[in-house]
Amino acid sequence: MKKILYILGALVVGFIVFLAAMPFLLSAEFIEKKVVEAVKAQTGRSLSIGDGTRLSFFPSIGIRLNNVILSNPPDMARGDMLQARSIRLNLQLWPLLKKQIRVNEFILDRPIIALAVDKKGRANWKFGSGGAGPAGSGNDAPDMRPEDIRLGDIRIVNGIMGYADARTGFQGIVKNISISLGLPSLAEALNMDGQFDWKGRTIKINAWLKSPKAMMNKQFSPTRFSLSTKGLEASFEGNVTVISGVQLDGRLAFKTGSVRDLAGWLGAKLPTPGGFGAFSMQSKVNWKGSTLALNSFTMQLDGIRADGAALVRTGGKRPEIEATLAAGTININTYIGNRSGRAGAGDTPARSGWSTMPIDMSGLGAVDADLRLSAAEISYDKIKIGQSALAVTLSNGVLKADLGELQLYQGRASGKLTLDGRSKTPAFSVSMATSQVEALPLLSDAMDFNWISGRAAFSYSLSGRGKNQKQMISSLKGSGKFSFENGAIEGINIAQMFRGLKKGSLNGWSRAASSKTDFSILSGSFKIADGIVSNPDLKLNGPLVRLKGQGRIDLPRQWLNYRARPKLVASLQGQGGKEDLKGLTIPVRIKGPWSKPKIIPDLKGLLDDPDAVIKGARSAAKKAKALGKKLKALKKGEARDLIKGLIKNRSEGENKQDDPVGGLLKNLLSR
Repeated sequence: MKKILYILGALVVGFIVFLAAMPFLLSAEFIEKKVVEAVKAQTGRSLSIGDGTRLSFFPSIGIRLNNVILSNPPDMARGDMLQARSIRLNLQLWPLLKKQIRVNEFILDRPIIALAVDKKGRANWKFGSGGAGPAGSGNDAPDMRPEDIRLGDIRIVNGIMGYADARTGFQGIVKNISISLGLPSLAEALNMDGQFDWKGRTIKINAWLKSPKAMMNKQFSPTRFSLSTKGLEASFEGNVTVISGVQLDGRLAFKTGSVRDLAGWLGAKLPTPGGFGAFSMQSKVNWKGSTLALNSFTMQLDGIRADGAALVRTGGKRPEIEATLAAGTININTYIGNRSGRAGAGDTPARSGWSTMPIDMSGLGAVDADLRLSAAEISYDKIKIGQSALAVTLSNGVLKADLGELQLYQGRASGKLTLDGRSKTPAFSVSMATSQVEALPLLSDAMDFNWISGRAAFSYSLSGRGKNQKQMISSLKGSGKFSFENGAIEGINIAQMFRGLKKGSLNGWSRAASSKTDFSILSGSFKIADGIVSNPDLKLNGPLVRLKGQGRIDLPRQWLNYRARPKLVASLQGQGGKEDLKGLTIPVRIKGPWSKPKIIPDLKGLLDDPDAVIKGARSAAKKAKALGKKLKALKKGEARDLIKGLIKNRSEGENKQDDPVGGLLKNLLSR
């Protein structure tokens, strides 16, 4: 027993003597020299320690390197990748003698890290071998097993990191980096907490990795990660590995109170003046290399909810997006703001004019996209579009939308739309075809034009360009055709106008809410140049009425200028009836702002051919008697009053009016 105690005592004394001699056997200068040589041999880079190395050996081995500088790779531009006020490393001595690493402390104090990519795409953080190194440098040392490495307090204190890419000119800097990492061993879970300042906001991060060892062996490891800052929360939970870059497979969640605020913070410019408020997103995510796949995708933006899937590729000149989305109600007004410009003197209350707010389509060049979108409803200005299916492609700043099937005011529509944002002056083109659309609510919502009701069919092709809505309207060109069936000209009763003229009166030539002229068909074609619509062949067939006309619509000024020739005929047939029937024709002018134009008899048109007026009046009077029996079947209406007014003599007690047109017709019809 004594012998054993003597042996143990000798070992203790020997160990104490060894520790006492360590500072003489391993000097700070010797350690510093070996560290510099090892860095040079393994990386080809220069490491300098400006204020010396400090060593301690009890109760643990401590190494402190002061004013450390690590250079860039020798084949890159001059400069340093790392500067640090100090690097402190504290190792447990006894495990080290058993070839086990137990790090009590590793602290990087006030580091300045400069990450850079040169014009050739070389990154200064990629470490290559600088050579074989001196003999006995450790290449023949036994491998250290992951479970032999245990890390305690690992911290970065008050660091700064910059990034510069010479290929794109991008530069960024992160300040006040403070990160704390706990890793009992590479086979156990890693926990990390930290924060840093970027662009004036403090970003907090938290991460958990179940098995760093699995990642080192290129296997997936369960992980959790979260990031938060003012106006932003993001999190990921799933599996991660490092095989030819980071790979993720799990669920991603993202939430912000304002996309517009977030984009401004990131330095991005959104293409529209309105919208882009609250946004949230949840999705299954798979990230491999430069490809990000989002499945079971759910998002909400400005109250718009959409579900679907997306694929994002980031390896090209611009990000590429493929997506299929199904949305509820999409309100485009949220993103275009108020369409109307400022009202000037004389503007109508319905619409003050086209907007002069700048239209910026430069954001179309930010990504390339191939989208399939369906929506329950789309709102634009006052226009309401029902169930819709669209295919949208975006390439090099040009957006093309194939409007495959739209429900539009009880009817259907289809068409194509192109937006070109490649130049400072945006351009667009559109072709549309509609069928069985309710005309009155559509025209009222689209143009504040409430003159025509009925079932409408349109087909047109238009194009324009401009820096704002007003310029685009003024540049419009194209052509089209239209037809309205089984409707009415609202606010006007042509039969009542004729009756007034027979009595020598001009009453009834202004719009009245209770008045209308029914028709079976109203049709025509048009051409547009510089925003001016020309319609040469307006035609209307209705009971007792035929109408032909031609005119212009000044879209920039929202102004009408039409000449129409309504004809009173002795026929109850509208659609399918003869168009060349003889009857009484009174030319009229329709002129003024389209929300409230004036309708006046065309005196010049009457006096150009007085014989035709006389013949028409006599013919209408004769045929009216033959039509009388058919009209008896009508319970009410202006038609009966009209015919009676044509065939009866001048009523007693009528007020005389000083009007040559009314007087002329009154005398003709009383013969």
